[in-house]
Amino acid sequence: MSIRAIRTRLKPGMEQSYEALHATVPDWLATDLVRRGNSEWLIFRHGQDLFHVIFSDDADAVAGPPIEHDPAWHAAVAEHLEPVEGDAVSVPLELVWSLSENGGHPPRP
Repeated sequence: MSIRAIRTRLKPGMEQSYEALHATVPDWLATDLVRRGNSEWLIFRHGQDLFHVIFSDDADAVAGPPIEHDPAWHAAVAEHLEPVEGDAVSVPLELVWSLSENGGHPPRP
């Protein structure tokens, strides 16, 4: 399994709008992400910073072929984002430790 992190940044004042946009992600998008080998995609927000954590069957799943279903969706997401400074915008993560695999109990949904 591959785990990847992507950091993006919201334009000032776009936090609520971005969250509202993602309250109803299109079915075609979720279907396509799963088809490409992604088992989970989490987005966390801290202020304007977004942290995407993607679990995939392989490292190429996230960087697969572009999704062409709805340019309007991609444009709507893009209008919320600004460039991120720094080198590590998208990086693979190596698991160091897991509570659930070391005698702990996984969090309840």
